[in-house]
Amino acid sequence: MATKPLAAILPQNKQTKNPTTIEQEKRIEEVLSYPILLSDRVDEDVKEAKSFKFECLEVGKKVGNLCQMLRAAVRLSTSTIAGISFYDCPLRRITTGVSKNLEKSLALLKKCKRRSSCKCKYNTLDSEAAISPSKLKPFSSEDKAAEKVNGISYMINDCGLSPEIAISTSENVHFDSPERPDVVLNFLAQNGFSKSQIAELVQKRPSILLSDPEKTRLPKIEFLLQWTGVTKADVLRSIARDPTFLTRIVENQLIPIYNYLKDIIGAEKVATLVRRSSWIFNRTFAKRVIPNVDFLRALDIPNSFITLVLFNFSRSHWSKTQPVQRNCCRGEGNEI
Repeated sequence: MATKPLAAILPQNKQTKNPTTIEQEKRIEEVLSYPILLSDRVDEDVKEAKSFKFECLEVGKKVGNLCQMLRAAVRLSTSTIAGISFYDCPLRRITTGVSKNLEKSLALLKKCKRRSSCKCKYNTLDSEAAISPSKLKPFSSEDKAAEKVNGISYMINDCGLSPEIAISTSENVHFDSPERPDVVLNFLAQNGFSKSQIAELVQKRPSILLSDPEKTRLPKIEFLLQWTGVTKADVLRSIARDPTFLTRIVENQLIPIYNYLKDIIGAEKVATLVRRSSWIFNRTFAKRVIPNVDFLRALDIPNSFITLVLFNFSRSHWSKTQPVQRNCCRGEGNEI
């Protein structure tokens, strides 16, 4: 008696499909449609964000670029080019991870759409009711974060700083309203500062955005133009390189320093130093440069040599007085 094959005796079970196999059976257009839909929802939530707007905009830009690439992949997969087949296995694997990240982004963006509790409570109050200062609650962390984001956006859009520099610069200056910074930027532009020079000024001296330009900045600029004879373009370029000059006092610092240098090296060379940079009006001038020059004069050093060093190697006079005197005495002992 012939024996039946084992396969004929055992019951044949129905084959269950692997989820991966089911996913591969879908057309690539169907696979890509879900992350494209998520990208569109991300774009809508970014526009409705109430807090962390700067971070949300950055997410929106990246997701927008991603959506363009996904749509380009759909067009490529559906294009009919003779002799060319579209191998979509890597794209299917990538799409799974992309969809998960987009879902996480949507969850975070929904939180950014909520307004802070402080603002919501304020809107529910009767506009005619008197509010006691003791009942007002301090700003929440979301309000502080929103203020910081607004400051960064202002640095980028109005001051011309790059995002990286704007983030670091915003740590040194805070303002609730752009009213005062707008006045400062208009003042700088009206006085001839270029956009790049304004950006350089704000980066090096961000506190300038909170100053009163007509009272605290204009007198210093007028001093350089009227006293030194330097052209306006050179003055603005020098100030942009070293904006600390704008923090000096005209009567007590700028005029005395200018007269002192003019008596030693002459007005023309002082103007040249201003063109190089406005560092000569440093606040330590009276503590270092003047004592060093007086010490050299006490050693009967020729005035022509002092003028030469002060003009060509002027930063050497900024050294502390004791090391300069020690080196000079050492040179004198060696008959140098």
